[in-house]
Amino acid sequence: VFVQALEARAQLGPTNHTEQVHLNYPGLCANGEIDLLQDRPSQVLLGMGLLGIVVLLGVLMVRYPGLPETMAVHYSRTGVPDLLRNRSSLFVLPIIGAIAFGMNGIWGLWLACRGHRTAAYLLWSGAIIAELFSLLALFSLMR
Repeated sequence: VFVQALEARAQLGPTNHTEQVHLNYPGLCANGEIDLLQDRPSQVLLGMGLLGIVVLLGVLMVRYPGLPETMAVHYSRTGVPDLLRNRSSLFVLPIIGAIAFGMNGIWGLWLACRGHRTAAYLLWSGAIIAELFSLLALFSLMR
């Protein structure tokens, strides 16, 4: 009886027609938000991040001519320099700040596009903190 009922059901055919569905994999912003960065915290945090990169490079460029050619980068426990580097190695610190801002900036934009603004704010703030620590390290090495 079961097999007869199954065959009768198969003769009826499909109950509704279905269409093929094409899935779109979105780019950066799936919904094409134009007003993505119109809120004040986004503008302030991204502006501070860009300003941080400019300050890092500006401080280094202003103080660079007056720095000695070789500088002590690390000191031993007794206060004796044990690692000397060329002054051009100080450019690593602004590069670190720029990389931190670039990576966190893009990742934050991606999250903001998907509606996770708080996570984007945290990423952008983290980049600013990384730039601040790079600036402190720069001042420490230039003294």
